[in-house]
This record gives sequence, C-alpha cells and structure tokens, in this order.
Amino acid sequence: VTKLFEQKRLFIVDYEVLHNLPDKNHNKDMYFYAPYLLLYREDLPNGTNRLNIVAIQLERTENPTIYQKKTTPKNLWSLVKMFVSSADNNAHEFGYHLGLSHLAIEPVCVATHNQLPKTHAIRSLLQPHLDETIGINFLARNTLVDSVLPFTDKTFVIGTNNGVVVASRLWQQYHFFNTSFPGQLAARGFNRERDDGLTCYFYRDDGFRLWDCIGNYTRNVVNTYYKHDTDVLADKCIQKWAQEMADPARANVKGFP
Repeated sequence: VTKLFEQKRLFIVDYEVLHNLPDKNHNKDMYFYAPYLLLYREDLPNGTNRLNIVAIQLERTENPTIYQKKTTPKNLWSLVKMFVSSADNNAHEFGYHLGLSHLAIEPVCVATHNQLPKTHAIRSLLQPHLDETIGINFLARNTLVDSVLPFTDKTFVIGTNNGVVVASRLWQQYHFFNTSFPGQLAARGFNRERDDGLTCYFYRDDGFRLWDCIGNYTRNVVNTYYKHDTDVLADKCIQKWAQEMADPARANVKGFP
C-alpha cells in the first residue's frame, strides 16, 4: 500500500454522506453502512490499466474490520461488496439523482417561468431540459418520498427520512460552478489531461465529450443572441432572471452569479 501511495495509484471512495443518519434502525431487518472502498490502479501488460480493490472498511468505529479478498472467506467477501453496492445505490438515488438532478433544477424551472418570456432565446435554449420537471417532482413528492406510505421507505435500506437527509447534505455542499462536471472531477483529483493515469475511467472521458458538445452548442446560441456584454446588461428579463436565481429568498441557487 505504501508503494502504491508513493506512485499515486491509490483511490478512495468515501460514503460519508451515509454516516450518522438520524433514523439509524428504520428498517429493523435491514442493515447498511457508510463504507470506505480503497482501490488501486492495476497496470496491465498491454499498457492499459484498471481499478482493483485493495480493501473495504464497512464500520466507522475505533477498531474496524478491514476486509481484503485474500484474507476473507469467499461468501463473506461477496457480502461485503454487496454492502458497498447498496451504499452506492442509496447515496446515488437519494443524493445525486433525486437531490442534485431533479430537485436542484426545480428552482431554475420556476425562475425561468417567472422571468423569461416564451419567446426569449435563453428560455428556448433551456426549455427542453425543463419540460415536465415540475410534474415529475410533484409526483415524486407524493409517492416516492411522501410523508405517508412513501414508496422508498421499504425499497431503500436507509428509508425515506434518511434519504431526504442525504439529499439535504449534498445540497448544503452545492455550488453552481463547483458542481459543474469539470468542477466535480477537479474536486476529486481528476481532469481531462488524465493526470490520474487511469485509462479506464470512461465516466471522465465520455463526460468531457458531452460537456464540450453541449458547451459549444450553448456558447453558439448565446453568442448569436448577445453580441456584447452590454447586450446582456441591457436585457432586463435576463437580469431579473439572474437576480431570482441568486436570491436566497427565492431560487437560492448557491454560487449563481
């Protein structure tokens, strides 16, 4: 491990967002952890590489058990990996899917509806990404995370109340620019230059292709509609839209200029 550390070939996945959730025993016949997953970059003979598991720690106690494949019985090793997969699923669905996708875009929908006319170029640019969002979120609040008989109470091990806490925790960390695709990767030590040395990180590689494609299209639309910065300043609708987006009493999109 020391050698891997010195060679910058170690990677850690930390599910801290699941740690110390308030409703600890919601589903009494189910168990979950906020694990650590330690990975290393395994260099292959053909010049490529892949991630492989060094160890897994499930508990966040003073003397936790450290599980490794070579020292853990086969069935127990499978079970430990299942706990990590479960943690990943709960964190992803409540935190990143519900919280930072569905709910995070909702204030943008409202501000756009309030301040930008239907004929406005920026509204036309945004509209396909906002269609049906309010309706879908309304249905989710009344089924998936409803206060009465929520669907996610039994289908997710952490339960609905804890799931809302997970989404809230990630929203507290949200920042409009830092939570962009490049911003998220940079915070975790990854960039388009592949300084991390990974040849198998397709989320990064495909993500930057999509980011650049969407960015070029968006930039062309904006530059066609606004020739100069003074055009942006003169657009009262876009100024009111930006004010609502940044206003803590209204959209409250943290980090929005």
